[in-house]
Order: sequence, then C-alpha cells, then structure tokens
Amino acid sequence: MDDSKTPAQDRRPFRARTVLIPAAGMAGHIVTSTVVSLVFVFVIMAQLMARQGISSTAGLVSILASLGQDASDALVQLSTRAAFVYSIVQIALFLPIFRYLKGREPAFYPTERPRALQLLSAVAIAAGLSGLIGLMFQGAEALGNSVPYVKSVLSDYADLSRAFSGDGNLFWVIASTCIAVPIAEELIFRGLIMNELRRVMPLWVAVVLQGLLFALFHMNTVQTLYVLIPGILLGAVYAWTRSIAVPMVMHVAFNLLGAAVPSALGAGTAYDVVFIVECAFILVGTLCAVWLHLSRGKGSATPQDAAGAASTAP
Repeated sequence: MDDSKTPAQDRRPFRARTVLIPAAGMAGHIVTSTVVSLVFVFVIMAQLMARQGISSTAGLVSILASLGQDASDALVQLSTRAAFVYSIVQIALFLPIFRYLKGREPAFYPTERPRALQLLSAVAIAAGLSGLIGLMFQGAEALGNSVPYVKSVLSDYADLSRAFSGDGNLFWVIASTCIAVPIAEELIFRGLIMNELRRVMPLWVAVVLQGLLFALFHMNTVQTLYVLIPGILLGAVYAWTRSIAVPMVMHVAFNLLGAAVPSALGAGTAYDVVFIVECAFILVGTLCAVWLHLSRGKGSATPQDAAGAASTAP
C-alpha cells in the first residue's frame, strides 16, 4: 500500500467532515441497530403480555419483572433476525450516501468492477484468516489453563457468542451474520470511513486506522483482538483492488466460515477437517494477498478513476 508516489497536493486538507463522516457512519450503525432491537423488544413484550393475559401497562415495573427472563430469552432467540433487519436498514441508508460521494469524488471512492481472480483470492484470504484465528483461540485456551484472567475473558466471550447466535436457524445465520451484516459493515467502514480518511492522509495510515476503528467498534476484548487483523486486511484488499465488492465477498466468506460452518457441522470430525483445511489456507491466503498487492492498479480503470489515478494508486 505504498502511496509514496501520490502527490501531496492531491490529498485534501483536514476538515470537519474528516471526523463527522466516520462518526456519522458509526453513530448510524449504533442508532439503527438500537432502534430495531428496541422494536423487537416491544413486539416480544406485547406478545408475552397477550399470552399471559396482561392488558394494562399501569404497573410497568411489575410487568417487566414478570416478563424479564422470558423477554430476554425471546430476544436472544431472535437476535439474528434483528441483525438482519437493521443491516438491511443500514444498507438502504448508507448505499445512497456512498454512491453520492462516489459521484462527487470518484478518485477517493473507487468502485471498479472486480475480477474473478480477485474475488477468489479474497475467499482464500478469508479462509486463511479463519485458520489463523482458530489457532489463536487454541493458543489462548492453552494459556487460560494457567492464567485465570484469560480463561475468564474467553468464558465471557463464549457466553456472549451463544447469546447472539440466535435460535440456531441456519437460514437466519447465513442471511444475517454471513450476508447482510458484512455488506452493511463494508459500506460503513471501508466505503465511508476508510475512503474519507484517505482524502487527508497517506493510504496506509487510513487502512490501519479504519481497521483499528473496526476492531474497537465491536466493544469486546476478544473480538477487538481477533478482528483487528481482518479489519486491516479488508481495508488493504479494497485499496489494492479499488473494488468495494472484493472486501464484501471476503467478509461474507470469513463470516460463513466463522459462523455458518460451525453451526451446520457442530463439533466433530467434519469440523476438524474444515479447520485443518483453513490452517492450510494460511499460506495460500498469504500468497493471494501478496499477489493482490503486487497486481494493484492493474486492469482497466474507469475513465473517471483514471483522472485521479495518481491519488488513488496504493
């Protein structure tokens, strides 16, 4: 991602929008997910109240106390469906914004058509990342046997993962966690945040910074640590290919391997074989990342992007 050839004058001065657009993207994610989740809570409460014959809301505190665990369990079961709904809302909200900014500054919001080898390389990188993170978890679990704090953190993360795994319905895991959520997050973090940052700073700094923001945004110690490398690589792949579709495919593949495959296979020999294959893809994915880096900027660019090639070439 060396952009040392980029003339300094092609970058824009730091402005309020440099902070406001990334902040608005993350705030939009929080607001939409919170509102949709609250709607699910109210719907669940209304259903439980009707089921239990509660018709008055005068004693709201006692109602909440009586419904508490049932409402919590129901919301957990529907968590993947809530995530699907708020991700669709986010896509509908942020895609027009991305297109608008692309129209105004195509050099800083590249959307080139992906090539088949780029997409296949992104999938290979995702598989390698899954294997790497699996090895990291195994190492952390081994460390947890002698370090109580590490064991406690991993246990809390396991509880959190189970709480947000929904009812185990594979359709909703794929539609939500593996498709809708990655597309929405790519629009926000790579499409809006990274591209806004690259307007005012060297590209490699923008890639690392957006990856750090992406990791911190998960607001969980374990997720923050293991999402950092994928977050940076997603930004790097976008920078190398100048196609937002490539990190989207990579993110979808990563979540499929991390959520749908374990849900479908469960613990056992089949999943062990998949994990071994993922570990083998650490080397394959590394080679694919090197290839994407070396082939950056090659291929056809749109006439609009050609005018800004000096400022966008990683």
